Amino acid sequence: MAKWLFIPQPVEVHETEGHHLISQRLTIVLPAAADEQDLFAARWFQDELHGYQGVMLPLEKRYAADHPGPTITLARRERDAALLAGEAIPELQPQGYFLRIREDDILLVGEDAPGLYYAVQTLLQLINQAGRTLPLLTITDYPALPVRGVMLDISRGKVPTLDTLLEAVELLAAWKINQFQLYIEHAFCWPGHPTISKGYDPLTADDIIAIDAACVLRHIEFVPNLQSFGHQGHLLRQRKYVHLAESDQKWTLAPTEPETYTLLDELYAEFLPNFRSHQLNVDADETWDLGQGKSAALVKETGLGRVYLQHILRLRELAAKYDHRIMFWGDVILNAPELISEIPTDVTVLQWDYRETPDEENVRKFARAGIPFYVCPSTQGHLSFFPRLRIARHNIGAMAAYAVRYGARGLLNTDWGDAGHSNLQGLSYYSYAFGAAESWNPGHTADFDAAYGRLLFGDDGDQLIGVMKMLERVANPAEGLSVDDFIVYHQGFLQGTAYREQLTPAAAETMRDNARQAQAQLKRLRVRTRYPLVIEELWLAALQDSLLGEKALLAVEFHQRYADLRARNDLSGLKALAREMRTRLRKLAKATATVPKTFSMLWMARSHASGLKEMTDYQQAVSADLLAAADWLRNAARLAKRSGVVPPLPEKSDHWAPEFESPNGLIVRK
Repeated sequence: MAKWLFIPQPVEVHETEGHHLISQRLTIVLPAAADEQDLFAARWFQDELHGYQGVMLPLEKRYAADHPGPTITLARRERDAALLAGEAIPELQPQGYFLRIREDDILLVGEDAPGLYYAVQTLLQLINQAGRTLPLLTITDYPALPVRGVMLDISRGKVPTLDTLLEAVELLAAWKINQFQLYIEHAFCWPGHPTISKGYDPLTADDIIAIDAACVLRHIEFVPNLQSFGHQGHLLRQRKYVHLAESDQKWTLAPTEPETYTLLDELYAEFLPNFRSHQLNVDADETWDLGQGKSAALVKETGLGRVYLQHILRLRELAAKYDHRIMFWGDVILNAPELISEIPTDVTVLQWDYRETPDEENVRKFARAGIPFYVCPSTQGHLSFFPRLRIARHNIGAMAAYAVRYGARGLLNTDWGDAGHSNLQGLSYYSYAFGAAESWNPGHTADFDAAYGRLLFGDDGDQLIGVMKMLERVANPAEGLSVDDFIVYHQGFLQGTAYREQLTPAAAETMRDNARQAQAQLKRLRVRTRYPLVIEELWLAALQDSLLGEKALLAVEFHQRYADLRARNDLSGLKALAREMRTRLRKLAKATATVPKTFSMLWMARSHASGLKEMTDYQQAVSADLLAAADWLRNAARLAKRSGVVPPLPEKSDHWAPEFESPNGLIVRK
C-alpha cells in the first residue's frame, strides 16, 4: 500500500485492499438540513475536484440515504442522524470528522460545521496524490488544540495586497488553521485619524471586511490585532500625537495621559466593527521605556508591573465597550509574576518564546494561575533571507507539547518582519503548515517534509524540499555555529565581527556551496504548482545566501591575510593584497547590486509599494560598503608607503541595522 501524506497528519488512518474510482456516475449529496456552511464545503469540494481532475460532479440535497447511484455524502453526525442511520459512525470530538472511502461510495461526517469542512480538506489532499483512483480507508480525526492560529506582521514596511492575504487564508484553511491575525501598529486607514497611516499603503475597512468574509466561510476567526501600548514609534513621531509619548524615546504610549485612552477608544471604534470576531489582540509587548518618563512617579509609587497591569485593565474596559475580549503578550507581566493571578479570566495571555528550546516554566506560570493562554512560537522568518527552519521546528514542536501538557487554549504561530520585512511571504508557508501540523496532532510530524513538498509542489516536491534543506544548512555551517544570514550580510566588510571573529574559511565555504547547490537545483527544476511565486522566492533566497557566502569567504580570507601582513609589517604584501582585493571586491559589489531589482519584483508581486524603497536602499548599501572597502585598501597601501607601517583596520563592529527612520516606522537602533 502507498504511503499517503497529509497536513496535519490525521489521528487514525486505516487502509484496506481495493480502490474507489471517482467517475462521472458519482453525485455529491447533502442532507436536506444542510446550511450555507455545509453548502460552501460541498461547493469547494466540487470546484477543487474539477480543478484537480477535470471531473464536475452534480450536487443535490436529499431527505434520506436513498440515492440510486454511487454518492459522496457530506453530513453532520448528530443533526443528520436519520440520514446516517445504519452507519457505524464513531464518537467525534469538536472540530473532528470521520471519512470513509468504499468501492461504491464516500462518506464525510463532521461533528460540526468545521469538522465537515476539515473532512473535505483531507479528502482533497488524498485526491491530490492518488488522482481519481482512491484507496479504501477510514479516517477518524480531531485536533489536540481548539485554537490553531497564524499571526502575520504587516507593520514593518511591507503591507500585503488583498490577493496575497486571501491566498494565505485559503492555504491556512487547507491546513485546518482556524485563527488568523494581522499585526497592526499603523497599517490601517482610520477615517478619523488619517495621518496615522501616513507613508503607508494601509489596509482599508473594505479590505478587512473582505478578508473576514473569506475567513468565516473557511471556519477561521479573523481576530483584530492593534498594538495598544509599546511599539508606537511611527505614531509618536507625528506632531499630533507626540504629547502621548511616555518618554523622548517615543516608543510607548503614556498611561498617565488621559488622551491615550481617548485615542485608543476612537481607534477601536473605527477598527473593530469590520471584524466578526469578538476578540481583540492589544499586543502591549516590549514596553521598553515604561516608567522612564511621564509614568516614572507612578511606577515608583506602585511598581512597574502594577502600572502595566492597570493599563491592560483599561484596555479591557475599552474593548468591552465594543463587546470584545482582549488578549495580550505575556512578556512584560512575567517580570511581575505576583500579579499574574490578578489577570481577569476573560483575558487571554499570549506566551511567546522564539528560542529553539523555549522556557517551559513561563508557560507553567500562567497555567498554575488558571489564566487562559495561548503558546506563541515563531516561523523564524524575521531577519532572514531564508527562515531558520531547524529552529522553527524545534520551537514550534516544543511549544505545541507545552500547550497540550498545560492546557493552553491554542497555539498562535507568529510571522514577524523586523527591520523592513525583507523576508519573503511564500517562504513562511512551511512554518505555517508545520505549526498547523503540530497544533492539530502534536509530535506526529515525521512525514511532514514529504507531505509539504508533495501537497504544495506536486511530484517534484521532494527536490524542492532538498533545496530548502540546502538553504537551511547556510544557517548552521558548522557544529555549534549559528549564522543569521540577513544580519551577517549587512555587517561591514572591514568592521563586521562575524567576519573577523565568528566565521572560519570552512564555514563560509559551506555557506556558499550550499547556496550555490540550491541555485543549481532550482535551475534544473520545472515545477508545476499553484504557487509559482514560492519557487521564485526560493531562488532569491538562494541568490542572497550565495552572495552572503561569497562575501563571508572573501572577508574571512582578507582578515586572516591582513592580520598576518600587519603582524609582519609586510608593506609589499599589503600592496599586492590591496590590488587583488580591490578587484575581487568590485566584482562582488557588482553582483550584490543585482539583488534590489529581483527583490523589488517579488515584493511588488505580493505587496504594496510602501517600504520598498527603504529596503532596496538598504540592500544597495551592501554594494557601497564593498566599494568603500576597496577604496580603504587603496588608501591603506598609500598610507603604509608613506609611514612605513601597515595601518590598523577600522574598529570592529557588529552593527547591521538600517540607518534610517522611514515612513513605515522603522527606527534607528543604537
